Amino acid sequence: MDETCTKLDAMITPKLPAWQQLVLDVKKLMLELNAHDLKTFYGDFYLSVLFQANGLQALHLTIQAYQAAQSAKKPDDYLKPFLLADQAYQTVNGIVSAEKDQPSTKWYDFYDNDGYDNMPLAAKKLKFLRQYIRTLGDSDDEDRWERQLIMATSEARVMMLSNTHREMDDDQLAKKLREKLIDKL
Repeated sequence: MDETCTKLDAMITPKLPAWQQLVLDVKKLMLELNAHDLKTFYGDFYLSVLFQANGLQALHLTIQAYQAAQSAKKPDDYLKPFLLADQAYQTVNGIVSAEKDQPSTKWYDFYDNDGYDNMPLAAKKLKFLRQYIRTLGDSDDEDRWERQLIMATSEARVMMLSNTHREMDDDQLAKKLREKLIDKL
């Protein structure tokens, strides 16, 4: 599987900037359209471009998360795969949001029962992957990364954190870790 992931990632990685540029160009074009044409263009073209661009980006990030997790030797080595899996989840979740924010009444529920792309299911699977990676790297109570990397030292020494607040959920933890570790990973 490692070799397959490497080959697949090598095929898609060089194309990612062009896909992201296409998304930007399509968004610029949508700004120039009237309301009627925008509704048609959004459902007939924009979503297709977004699915391809963000789908490939999510696949790339998922492969990177897998590869980084495979080489992890100690719990903190799972920080990077956790953040990569979070980024993949957020990318797919962006597609789900774009489907739901459909301006056209013609397409508003089209993707609710789509067995071909099923982005909501992909988002759920990536959310599960992110949680699984966190269980491999964070403590049993899921608060070590928070205490070690986010909290003030004086607050982190308090062992009964549940008396004052619950541990961060995965979304909150990923956001805070990105803020703290932006230059380190």
